[in-house]
Amino acid sequence: ELFNAGTEFAKDKGLILVDTKYEFGKSKNGEILLIDEALAVGDKKFREKSFNRIREMQAEAGTIVMVTHNLGEIRKTCSRALWIDEGVLKKDGEVSEVLSAYEEMENR
Repeated sequence: ELFNAGTEFAKDKGLILVDTKYEFGKSKNGEILLIDEALAVGDKKFREKSFNRIREMQAEAGTIVMVTHNLGEIRKTCSRALWIDEGVLKKDGEVSEVLSAYEEMENR
Protein backbone atom coordinates (compact mmCIF):
# COMPACT_ATOMS: atom_id res chain seq x y z
CA GLU A 1 0.00 0.00 0.00
CA LEU A 2 2.83 2.43 0.85
CA PHE A 3 4.66 1.73 -2.39
CA ASN A 4 1.43 2.12 -4.41
CA ALA A 5 0.66 5.44 -2.70
CA GLY A 6 4.23 6.61 -3.37
CA THR A 7 3.94 5.52 -6.99
CA GLU A 8 0.78 7.61 -7.42
CA PHE A 9 2.39 10.58 -5.65
CA ALA A 10 5.42 10.38 -7.94
CA LYS A 11 3.21 9.94 -11.02
CA ASP A 12 1.30 13.12 -10.17
CA LYS A 13 4.66 14.94 -10.19
CA GLY A 14 5.69 13.46 -13.56
CA LEU A 15 8.08 10.99 -11.93
CA ILE A 16 8.39 7.21 -11.83
CA LEU A 17 9.08 5.61 -8.46
CA VAL A 18 11.47 2.72 -9.09
CA ASP A 19 13.26 2.32 -5.76
CA THR A 20 12.54 3.33 -2.18
CA LYS A 21 12.80 2.11 1.37
CA TYR A 22 10.79 2.33 4.56
CA GLU A 23 11.81 2.14 8.21
CA PHE A 24 9.40 0.70 10.73
CA GLY A 25 9.36 0.51 14.49
CA LYS A 26 7.16 -0.93 17.19
CA SER A 27 5.35 1.01 19.88
CA LYS A 28 5.42 -0.20 23.48
CA ASN A 29 2.04 -1.86 22.92
CA GLY A 30 3.31 -3.71 19.83
CA GLU A 31 1.75 -1.50 17.17
CA ILE A 32 3.90 -1.32 14.02
CA LEU A 33 4.75 2.27 13.05
CA LEU A 34 6.23 3.84 9.93
CA ILE A 35 9.00 5.90 11.53
CA ASP A 36 11.41 7.20 8.89
CA GLU A 37 12.70 7.05 5.33
CA ALA A 38 9.29 6.85 3.65
CA LEU A 39 9.94 7.15 -0.07
CA ALA A 40 13.63 7.89 0.51
CA VAL A 41 15.21 7.77 -2.92
CA GLY A 42 18.66 6.49 -3.77
CA ASP A 43 18.56 7.11 -7.52
CA LYS A 44 20.47 10.29 -8.44
CA LYS A 45 18.37 11.17 -11.51
CA PHE A 46 15.10 10.74 -9.60
CA ARG A 47 16.47 12.81 -6.71
CA GLU A 48 17.67 15.59 -9.04
CA LYS A 49 14.32 15.73 -10.83
CA SER A 50 12.54 15.78 -7.47
CA PHE A 51 14.68 18.64 -6.16
CA ASN A 52 14.22 20.55 -9.42
CA ARG A 53 10.44 20.19 -9.03
CA ILE A 54 10.70 21.33 -5.41
CA ARG A 55 12.54 24.45 -6.58
CA GLU A 56 9.85 25.11 -9.22
CA MET A 57 7.12 24.74 -6.59
CA GLN A 58 9.00 27.06 -4.26
CA ALA A 59 9.24 29.69 -7.01
CA GLU A 60 5.51 29.33 -7.72
CA ALA A 61 4.26 29.21 -4.13
CA GLY A 62 6.97 31.01 -2.18
CA THR A 63 7.08 28.35 0.52
CA ILE A 64 7.81 24.66 0.35
CA VAL A 65 8.32 21.94 2.93
CA MET A 66 11.13 19.49 2.27
CA VAL A 67 11.99 16.56 4.52
CA THR A 68 15.49 15.28 3.84
CA HIS A 69 18.82 14.43 5.39
CA ASN A 70 20.66 15.85 2.38
CA LEU A 71 22.24 18.95 3.91
CA GLY A 72 23.57 20.13 0.56
CA GLU A 73 20.09 20.21 -0.93
CA ILE A 74 18.74 22.00 2.12
CA ARG A 75 21.45 24.68 1.70
CA LYS A 76 20.68 25.08 -2.03
CA THR A 77 16.89 25.01 -1.76
CA CYS A 78 15.77 26.49 1.55
CA SER A 79 16.15 29.80 3.31
CA ARG A 80 14.72 28.62 6.66
CA ALA A 81 14.91 25.25 8.37
CA LEU A 82 13.51 23.32 11.30
CA TRP A 83 15.54 20.62 12.96
CA ILE A 84 13.22 18.14 14.65
CA ASP A 85 14.64 15.08 16.39
CA GLU A 86 12.35 12.39 17.79
CA GLY A 87 9.43 14.82 17.68
CA VAL A 88 11.29 17.55 19.59
CA LEU A 89 12.07 20.89 17.94
CA LYS A 90 15.82 21.38 18.32
CA LYS A 91 16.34 24.53 16.22
CA ASP A 92 14.29 26.87 14.03
CA GLY A 93 15.75 29.66 11.93
CA GLU A 94 18.01 30.54 9.05
CA VAL A 95 19.37 27.49 7.24
CA SER A 96 23.00 28.25 8.08
CA GLU A 97 22.23 28.52 11.80
CA VAL A 98 20.14 25.35 11.95
CA LEU A 99 22.60 23.27 9.94
CA SER A 100 25.56 24.57 11.96
CA ALA A 101 23.83 23.45 15.17
CA TYR A 102 23.02 20.08 13.61
CA GLU A 103 26.57 19.56 12.33
CA GLU A 104 28.01 20.57 15.71
CA MET A 105 25.87 17.92 17.40
CA GLU A 106 26.90 15.31 14.80
CA ASN A 107 30.60 16.05 15.35
CA ARG A 108 30.44 15.49 19.12
